[in-house]
Amino acid sequence: MRRGNGWIAKKSAASLNPSQVETTLVQLSERWPAKAAPLADVVEQFPLGESALLHLLAVSSSCATRLTQNPETLLWLSQPKVCLAARGYTEMLSELHALAGDSVATQDFAALRFWKGREMTRVALRELANVAPLEETTGELSQIAEICIRRVFEHWDAELRRRYGSPKAEFAILALGKLGGGELNHSSDVDLLFLYSDEGELTPHISYHELIDWGKESSKRFRLRMGPVHFFESICACARRARQDRWPGRLRAWKITMPALAKHGNGSL
Repeated sequence: MRRGNGWIAKKSAASLNPSQVETTLVQLSERWPAKAAPLADVVEQFPLGESALLHLLAVSSSCATRLTQNPETLLWLSQPKVCLAARGYTEMLSELHALAGDSVATQDFAALRFWKGREMTRVALRELANVAPLEETTGELSQIAEICIRRVFEHWDAELRRRYGSPKAEFAILALGKLGGGELNHSSDVDLLFLYSDEGELTPHISYHELIDWGKESSKRFRLRMGPVHFFESICACARRARQDRWPGRLRAWKITMPALAKHGNGSL
């Protein structure tokens, strides 16, 4: 039996942010799927505990907004297999494929955005419930970012090849900073370096460098929303260019960090 909304005021009053929790629960109740278990039961029987869920709603307006915009996300989170254990890269990628299939770029990457928001809410929930160590939280946020970067790149790589042809150069996206070390937090900047092996031209008017820069600009349409995404200058790493006075100091530094970052490479252009 579904209850009235009196339970909402009672549970909200005991939280750290009563007004935000009450607003969130009221909006959830108004949009709650008719065929789902009652919202009150889902809250009270939440696998990580009612207090963990209410604490998430109290301290994270972003997560509260995601849940009110899509109440099915709360039903997903209420599954023990989802919220009670860490998730690896393969499991996350499989979930994305189940949601989007081969249409990840449809409607401006709508499925990828939805998947990312859902996974980030799960990570925040486990962190606030004190069931995830710091290494799990930062590692999973880094995996989410990497999957987003790879899927956006794969789309624009195929699209730009279709439009302009394929450069004869090797290419990688290197993750710098906290992403390169697998240590992203919820507000970290995402720093990326685009590296390609040689100069060349697709046409007399389009160089490899210009093509990669177009790809970067197109990728900016997808925002990770963990923090700003910084696209560092596209670098040609061929020996001829590395000898120029402009590059030696920078390339020496990147040569040191590159082995640790190589796992984030995206293969050939």
